[in-house]
Amino acid sequence: METKDVLLAMYTEQTTQARQHEDMRATAANLIFGAGALVAGWLFKDADQSHGQDAFAIGLIFIGLFGALISAKHYERNRYHVAIARSYRRALEELLPESKITALRDAGACDHTKKHPLLSAIRLNWMWNAVSLLYVFAGVWYLGSAQLSVTADAPR
Repeated sequence: METKDVLLAMYTEQTTQARQHEDMRATAANLIFGAGALVAGWLFKDADQSHGQDAFAIGLIFIGLFGALISAKHYERNRYHVAIARSYRRALEELLPESKITALRDAGACDHTKKHPLLSAIRLNWMWNAVSLLYVFAGVWYLGSAQLSVTADAPR
């Protein structure tokens, strides 16, 4: 087996691992979003803010925190495998300089950024984490508004 074949196989393995972490992040996010929507729906279904629902608000906060954490962890693992794949790609280009792998990649990335300047600037992992953190915000907001309504209803 030639060096280029080994490097290509290792590159392919790392990109497969990176893609797997994205797939696992998407699956986990779907479960988190579903669970969060269920709990939020239950929590906000009535205008009545009873103390019995505080547990749901706390649960919503934990769901959001866990969702943000698991999304961040899968993003970190994806970046790990992409960094290793990048090293194999650079080694391949050193071995095969006529391939111009980096120049071709950079040209494609430049074209893409020119066509989508605003969207290219937005980091997708920030968006995934923002959705999970909205559940945290909703839970905290609910607890805060429930506390304010209890304080307002208290005799003076």
